[in-house]
Amino acid sequence: MMRAWKGASVVLVTGVILASSLPALTERSAPARVPPITWRGVRYEVNHAKMGIVEAREAGSGKLLWERKIYSVFYLPLLEKDVQDVYITSLSLRGTRLLIVDEKKRVYELDPVTRKVRRIK
Repeated sequence: MMRAWKGASVVLVTGVILASSLPALTERSAPARVPPITWRGVRYEVNHAKMGIVEAREAGSGKLLWERKIYSVFYLPLLEKDVQDVYITSLSLRGTRLLIVDEKKRVYELDPVTRKVRRIK
């Protein structure tokens, strides 16, 4: 009876290990491109290589004027990093403010003059 129990334990532990590694076996698809917004000679864009950051560039030359971190992503060490990434999915203009939406449906407002960020949803 004891041998049967040990065998069941090995199967159970193996199943748990395999199930926990499933995210590692699948690759996340690349995030969708977010169209830039051009306003008053400045192009605001998302560079997915820089998580949670909006860049401001001269519309004509593309020269980087500044960049602003909108949110941070905190990673759990035992999970694959790519399944924890949170990308910006939308960038729009409302009045004189930029609205930024991330994959978790959180909405942020960025004042391009003061560069202050406020989470609004």
